[in-house]
Amino acid sequence: MKNLVLALLLSFSGVSYGLAMDFVDPPVEWEFTEFNFAVIEQGKPVEVIFRVTNDNEGPLVIKNVKTSCGCTASDYSKEPILPGATSEIKATYNAAKLGKFTKTIRVYTNQSDEPVVLTIRGEVK
Repeated sequence: MKNLVLALLLSFSGVSYGLAMDFVDPPVEWEFTEFNFAVIEQGKPVEVIFRVTNDNEGPLVIKNVKTSCGCTASDYSKEPILPGATSEIKATYNAAKLGKFTKTIRVYTNQSDEPVVLTIRGEVK
């Protein structure tokens, strides 16, 4: 009986949490979070700009940006992004190996404990 009550309580708390999250506006808006380079040449760096707009009432601070490998570099402004303002994160990929690739860029901000994951993909010929 205890297990049944516990299971019911956990399932209802998960449902109410899920419903509450449906009504929360995201504090930032990304122009896009995935980019496909399609086909690129080996050894020729390519770059993409990810744009983010701060829709929050306070400043947005990009605390850190981590790439999934050494073949991907990032550059971004260390200045706070004021409400309503837009900033950019530049991701540069330099392909050493032939074949399909998928790389991630994790963006850590003051708005969430979880990073925003940006993804680049394509194929090196």
